[in-house]
Amino acid sequence: MPLIVHSGYSFKFLKQVLILLFIVFALSDATAKTVRIGYMGEINSKHKNGKAIIDTAERIVLFSSELEWDVKIINEKGNIREIITERPDTLAFSEPVTVKLTTDFVIVPELLTGIYALHYKIVGSTEIKLNGRLILGTGIYARPKAGSKAGNTASLFQDEYVNFIFKDSSEKFEITYKPHPKSHTLDLQASIGGIDWANEKVHDRTIEANKSFAQGFYFLAFGIIFIILFLYYREKAENIYFSLFCFFASMAFLWQNMKIGIFDDAPGIIVVLMFAAISFEFLSIFFAKVLRNSEKSKIPLAIMAVAALISFDPRIRYFSATSINLSQQTNPYIVVAFIVTVFLLMYTLGSCLYYLIRGFGQKRWEAKTITIMCTINLVVTFLLPAFVSSSFIFEMKSTSPVLESVLDNLTEIGLCIYPLSVALVLGRRNGENQKQLVSQIKSIERLSEENLEKEKEKKQILEDLNSQLELKVYERTLEVMQQKEVIELKNKAITDNINYAQRIQSAILPDVQLIFKTLNDAFILFLPKDIVSGDFYAFAEKNERVIVVAGDCTGHGVSGAFMSMIASSLLNQIINERGVVEPDQILNQLNISIIETLRQSENESNDGMDISICSFDLNRKELHFAGANRPLWLLRNNQMQVFAPNKFPIGGLQMARERVFTKHIASLQKDDAVYIFTDGYADQFGGPNGKKLMTGKFRDMLLGIQHKNMKEQGAHLKHFFESWRGTNEQVDDVLVIGVRV
Repeated sequence: MPLIVHSGYSFKFLKQVLILLFIVFALSDATAKTVRIGYMGEINSKHKNGKAIIDTAERIVLFSSELEWDVKIINEKGNIREIITERPDTLAFSEPVTVKLTTDFVIVPELLTGIYALHYKIVGSTEIKLNGRLILGTGIYARPKAGSKAGNTASLFQDEYVNFIFKDSSEKFEITYKPHPKSHTLDLQASIGGIDWANEKVHDRTIEANKSFAQGFYFLAFGIIFIILFLYYREKAENIYFSLFCFFASMAFLWQNMKIGIFDDAPGIIVVLMFAAISFEFLSIFFAKVLRNSEKSKIPLAIMAVAALISFDPRIRYFSATSINLSQQTNPYIVVAFIVTVFLLMYTLGSCLYYLIRGFGQKRWEAKTITIMCTINLVVTFLLPAFVSSSFIFEMKSTSPVLESVLDNLTEIGLCIYPLSVALVLGRRNGENQKQLVSQIKSIERLSEENLEKEKEKKQILEDLNSQLELKVYERTLEVMQQKEVIELKNKAITDNINYAQRIQSAILPDVQLIFKTLNDAFILFLPKDIVSGDFYAFAEKNERVIVVAGDCTGHGVSGAFMSMIASSLLNQIINERGVVEPDQILNQLNISIIETLRQSENESNDGMDISICSFDLNRKELHFAGANRPLWLLRNNQMQVFAPNKFPIGGLQMARERVFTKHIASLQKDDAVYIFTDGYADQFGGPNGKKLMTGKFRDMLLGIQHKNMKEQGAHLKHFFESWRGTNEQVDDVLVIGVRV
C-alpha cells in the first residue's frame, strides 16, 4: 500500500510530470518530503503501550510506513502465513491469496466529535472495519442490494470516498483484501481527512476531469478535421501525421474517464504517459515533414507501439498516478515500465525540440509560422512552468494558489496552440489555393471567349467554302475553270500561310464531340504529317443510319488538304443533300463527282483518294461497308474478320475503267469493335531498326488491347506511334477510327 498524495485527478498529475521530467530523479528525496503536503493528519513516531498516538485534530493518515501492521496471508488451500511489517506495500504474491491486516492506535478526544471521510483507491475487493464496525465493503465483500447479487473482483477499480465517525479512543483497523484476479500485488491505497477536505478533493477532481474532457475533445475535434482533409487530399501526408498526434493526445486526456470493453478498470499513469509519448512522436514526424521536408524514421514509433501494448499488462496498467515514488516501489515490472515510459516521453519531447530548432531560418511561410507559434507554446506550456516550479522546489517552498492557477492556465492555453498554429497554416494555404482557383477560372473564361470567336470564324469559313464548292459543281465548264483558278490562288495563299489552311480544314472536319455524342464508345486518332492533312474523316446521320468515313487523298500537306476539302464537300452533297446512305452507292457517286469536278476525262490528273465507308444500321444491328483500297477490320471475341475493299481508288487515271464498288453486309453483336484506317500508321518507319511498322504488327496490337475501352485504345495507339517513330520523320498522314458497338 504505497504512500498517498491527494494532489487531485491524475490528469493534473500528467501535466506535473511533463513539467518535472528533468528533475524527478535528481530530487527523489525532496519529492518524498513534498508528497506529505496533501494529508489531513500526521502520525508521530512516538508510541504508548505499543500503540501509535494521534495527537492532532488537523490531519490524519491511515496508512504509513510508521505504522506496524500484523499481516496474515491465506492462500486458496487455507494455508496461513503471518508476518509483522511496517511496509505492507512491498508485498507481492505468486498465487491468488486473501490478505488480512490489523493495526491499533489511540484517538485523542478532540477527534471523537467530527465526521471524517475515508478516501480509498482499490484494484480488487476489500473490507475495512473499525473496532468491528464495517465502514467499507467492495467487490466480493460488498453488501448486495435488494434483488441483486454480491459483487465480484472482475473488472473492478474504485476511487471513492466514504464517511464515518470515531466512536472509541482506542481503535483497531482491520482490513481484509483480495487482489484483482489479474494482479498479485497489494494494490490498496487509503487515507483519512475531514469532511470539508473530502468535499474539496471531490470538487477539485470534478474540475480536473471537466478540464481533461474539454481538452481531450478539443484535440479530438482537430484530429477528425485533419483526417477528413487527408482523405480528400492525400498528397499532403502531414495531415495524417497531425491528425494522429491529435487523436493520441485526446486519448491521453480522455482515457482514464473512459470505460471500454475489457479495459473498464481505468488504467493508470503509465498507459496515459504512453499515449502522450506516441502523440509527441507523431508531432515530431509532422515537424520533420513540414519544417524540413523529410521523412523521420518510424522505428521509434514501432517501439512505442510495442511498449504501449505491454503497458496493458495487469502488473503495470493499474499503476496509480499517485504512487510515483520510485525509491519505495519494489515491483520490478512497474519500475522498468515507468523508467521506459519516461525515457520514451523524454525522447519524443527532445525529438520535437530538435526539429523545432532546425525549423528556424526556414523561408517557407508554413515552416516559419509553425516554428514561431510552437516555440511560443513550448515556452508557455513547459519552460515557464518548469522554471517557476523548479525554483520553488530547489528552495523547498510551495507555490501560492494564485501562481499555481496561473501556471495551470498557461499550460492549458499553451496546449491549444499546436492545433491552432496548424489551422492557421491550413487556412492561409486554402486562401491562396482559392485565389489561384479564381485566377484559373478567369483564365478559362477568357479562353472560352476566344474559342467562341474562333468557332464563329470557323463557321463563317465553312459557309463560304461550301458556297464556293457548290458553285464549282453546278457551273460545269467555264465556272469550273474559273473556280480552278480561284483554287490555285487559294492553294498559293494556303502555302504562304499554312496555319490559316489548318483552320480551314478544322472547320470542314466534323466536331469529334458530336461524333462521340452518337458513338459514345469510339476514338479518332488523327495525326497530320504537316499542319494540314490529306487524310480526312467524315460523319453523318441520315435515314436512321450512322455513316463514318475515313479517307486518304493523294499527297499530304496543303495539296492533300484541298483534296480532303473537296471530298468532304462532295460527301456532304451525296449523303445529306441527295440522301444516299449505302456505302457502295456513296463511293460510286463520289468517284463520278471527283472525275467531273477535276475534269480528269480531259487531262492527265492523277488526283484521287483511298477511302473506307461504313454505314451502321443500329436498329437492325447491321454494318454495311464499301471501300476503295482501304479495308474494314471487325474484331469479335479476340478474332479478326477482314472485309476486303475494291482494288481501285476514287478518281485518278483509271477513270476509263468502269468502276462499281462492292457492298459488304455484316450482322453486329454486342462488344464488336470496328476499325477503318489509312495506310499512314502501318507505313511509319521507326523502332530499334528503323523499319516500317507493317500491317501485321498493327493488327496484333489491336488484338492485344481489346480489354480497354475505345478512348484508352486511342491513347494507347497514339503513345505507341510516337514511341515507335522516335526521332524519325513522320512519313505520311495518320488516321485510325475505332467504334465499339
